[in-house]
Amino acid sequence: MPRGEPMKHLADEHAEIGRLVLAANLNFKIRPLRTILAAFLFGRRERIEHLGRRFSIAHWRGLPYLMSIREL
Repeated sequence: MPRGEPMKHLADEHAEIGRLVLAANLNFKIRPLRTILAAFLFGRRERIEHLGRRFSIAHWRGLPYLMSIREL
């Protein structure tokens, strides 16, 4: 394994979480209120702890929606 390989893996993992949170935030901002309510009430929940924050993301019909951000 090359010397920088473990660090590259961590950077990819951080970037993937960042992309998910950004996409979820964008969907929350641009979708109609009824879609956000459906995601809140019926969506599959995912909770991610990353860089001192806890993100709650609801997945509804294949799209992520950012429900909350909390400091740890």
